[in-house]
Amino acid sequence: MRRLLPPTLPTDYPTELPTNYPTELPTELSTSIAATPTTTSAEPKPVEIPLTNIIFDDPETQDHIEVLSIIRNFPSDARGTGRETVLLQVKVIPGEVYTNIISRGDFRLSSKEDKRGSSPTSYPEEAMKKAGHTPIGNVKSGDGERVGWYGVIAGKNVDSYTLTYTRQAAEILMPSASDKKEIPKFEKSFELPAAPSSK
Repeated sequence: MRRLLPPTLPTDYPTELPTNYPTELPTELSTSIAATPTTTSAEPKPVEIPLTNIIFDDPETQDHIEVLSIIRNFPSDARGTGRETVLLQVKVIPGEVYTNIISRGDFRLSSKEDKRGSSPTSYPEEAMKKAGHTPIGNVKSGDGERVGWYGVIAGKNVDSYTLTYTRQAAEILMPSASDKKEIPKFEKSFELPAAPSSK
């Protein structure tokens, strides 16, 4: 196998620029370059939308839940390319009938474009805390009234969402070990308003 050798320069090849070689751009060209604007796609600005109509009670557990507001286009590195982080501000008053937990997994945002939807996650919580939006976490019986935020990494290019709350069916142990009670699944869905133009 033959090894290729690097080309050798001729002996008369100039090794320095001539003294009259221009070292700066002509004035017209440098002005033109400086005046050319750089175009970048602007990120949508976050916008908070107060809500007054998402209030409900679980008829079995007597949990009381309100969604007080949402924040669209929340800035979070956790959202991934093209996805939107949506914050939900919720108020929860847990019932005292059963030992029960209201958690982030009980909520889901879906849309026509993303029917499966997404539940709140812990990924945006650091950014939420820095912005003054305290995560609510799990709320259990005996906690009393709690108000806080859930963060959802939602779909791409979605105008509006459907918020669904689901408490699964459960088997309740009664004081007598031989007694059990079944409580049915409870689910409520609400249409969230589209974000106004925020650019």
